[in-house]
Amino acid sequence: MKDYIKFILILPAIVVSLALFPNALPAAQNNGSTLPYPESLLDDLKSKDEATRLTAVQAIKPFRETISLPLLLTMVMDDPNSQIRLQAVGALWNRGDSRAASTLEKVLVLDKDEDLKLASAGALGDVGNRSTSPIFLVNTLQSSRDSALLARSLKSLGKLQDHSSANIVAGFLSLQYSSEVRGTAAQALGLMEAENQVAVLKATLVKDPDNTVRSLAAQALGRIGSASAADTLVQVLLFDDSDVVRYRSAEALGRIRLTTSIYEAYLEGLKDPDKRVRYACLINLSGRLKKEDTGAVAELLSDERRGIRELAHQTLSRRGIVMERIGDRYRLVE
Repeated sequence: MKDYIKFILILPAIVVSLALFPNALPAAQNNGSTLPYPESLLDDLKSKDEATRLTAVQAIKPFRETISLPLLLTMVMDDPNSQIRLQAVGALWNRGDSRAASTLEKVLVLDKDEDLKLASAGALGDVGNRSTSPIFLVNTLQSSRDSALLARSLKSLGKLQDHSSANIVAGFLSLQYSSEVRGTAAQALGLMEAENQVAVLKATLVKDPDNTVRSLAAQALGRIGSASAADTLVQVLLFDDSDVVRYRSAEALGRIRLTTSIYEAYLEGLKDPDKRVRYACLINLSGRLKKEDTGAVAELLSDERRGIRELAHQTLSRRGIVMERIGDRYRLVE
């Protein structure tokens, strides 16, 4: 938190610097490779005709070459057409070149166009500078009330793995925010592997009223992989009303060291009405199955889902159990 107090204190100076030096753009690095599109499109980016510029930037947008980088950066800052600027931000995002970070930071803080701010916030997750971009993203979290912009900024902080912002991000799990924001906050904490936020993610998994938010909290706990989350994930796997939340909890448990309670939860999960839960539990058991529990897996040899039947067959075969095929099903040989 202290780090971000410092960030906020120096932010006005950074913004002023960006405003005073708008043309401090990086030079392109031509690696000698052939452009993946006609070179004339680069000239079209500088055309006086808006339609020509728009067509050109849309044409080069999907590519990752960086020869066009200076032109795209200039277009983002100076083009009078907001749609052209938005396409240019998308082109920079696709290129994934960190030299675009300072320009996108400036757009995020200073621009009045909400679509451009939204695109820049998202792009910074892939092209951002890990030393500076979190400053601007956190500033956006603290100044914006727009759910889409908050969610984009949270996701980018997660992608940048900015651990120092974890406490701020965790605050957006509060029910005062939209489900989109809460879910993205959970996702961001998982991307950060923020072990110090396991407690708040566990609370979200149990208490949040939105199934998608709870499933993202389960995924985040799995990514973090903390053993302290195991009991909560087990209870959710066994008793949650949502199929997707139970499935994500089963997946998450597969990334945590196996314990007796987890093993027993997997056995119960083999009887789950949702095929994804059964499959996830069977995968987690496949290399760890005890001899006395082969009967539970044998029940799946006639499962309605072929993938589950085949995995059950493979799991039992590894234990030396003999089976025979009958049509598209299997059964144990007495």
